[in-house]
Amino acid sequence: MDNSKTVFTEAFEEIRALCWSELARGAANRRHGFHHPTVATVGRDGFPRSRVVILRHADEMSGSLRFHTDVRSEKWRELHQNPAISMVLYDEQLRVQLRVQGMAQLHRGDGLAKTAWESAQPMSRVCYGIAPGPGVAIANGDDYQLPLQEDAAHVGFENFGAVVIHVTQIEWLYLKQSRNRRALFNLSSKSAQWLVP
Repeated sequence: MDNSKTVFTEAFEEIRALCWSELARGAANRRHGFHHPTVATVGRDGFPRSRVVILRHADEMSGSLRFHTDVRSEKWRELHQNPAISMVLYDEQLRVQLRVQGMAQLHRGDGLAKTAWESAQPMSRVCYGIAPGPGVAIANGDDYQLPLQEDAAHVGFENFGAVVIHVTQIEWLYLKQSRNRRALFNLSSKSAQWLVP
């Protein structure tokens, strides 16, 4: 959406629809501000853990978002133990921040994971064949191996995981020059309310 043409609305339904349409655009367009959100999980030590991921899919009908990760990663283990997850997205052109909360569903080796894997670029698949796995301590910065790109399709799939976030709430913050606006959408109760920005 061209921010110069953005018309502010006070209608909750229009704001909610805008959130989902921009999430879908963010998943499809690597230049969109929503393409690289920050996700937070609960660490096994109880501390929050945050990292940037790539938003791969947004589906308003099911109220879900998807990103991919290596199943050997700490975030996969954290989500396996505690599926609570949050995501923060910001687009400078729109002047919109979204805070998303939900529960993660992990997909490894199933139909959804296979479809997601097949849609991934070969250069992305290579990362899942890295050895040793993500987060392992090494003596030097380059003490790891990557498979050849032509082998990545076979080597990496066993380490590939798709994380689907079943969204329970979205908090929308619009940074308007005159007066900011903030609203909370609860997808479980299908309710919305204004918040002080």
